[in-house]
Amino acid sequence: KASLIQCTESSSGLTSQVLELQANRKDLLARLEVNDKLVVELRSQLEIKTSLGDELVTKNAELSQALQIAEQLAVDLSEQLSTSVLREKALQTRETQIRDELSKVALKLSQAEADLLQQSALVSSRKEKDKQTEEKMATYRTETE
Repeated sequence: KASLIQCTESSSGLTSQVLELQANRKDLLARLEVNDKLVVELRSQLEIKTSLGDELVTKNAELSQALQIAEQLAVDLSEQLSTSVLREKALQTRETQIRDELSKVALKLSQAEADLLQQSALVSSRKEKDKQTEEKMATYRTETE
């Protein structure tokens, strides 16, 4: 009888341990399911972050290339501006030379005009004298005839 009581007590202890183990198993299964969901979510986030990282690398390469192009354009524009400034200075120098030459030509033309006016006045004066001389000669001829 004592053995039977002992077996019953043992059985009752084992039953409670089995129940506790079953409860623990359910809890572990629930935790495992939550962990699986977390793993799926983390993998999804990792894929998104990896994808974003790849996009960032691509965008960074594109921006780097655009920056190189912009720097080259800046160098080209700087060279063109420098060339344009030199051309502008050369044109200004040439314009000044042409203006100086035109001033000299204008002065010579002005002197030539003054000389022509003076010569014209002399010619007119001489013609007048010649006319007067001829009139005197005509008058003298008429008187002597």
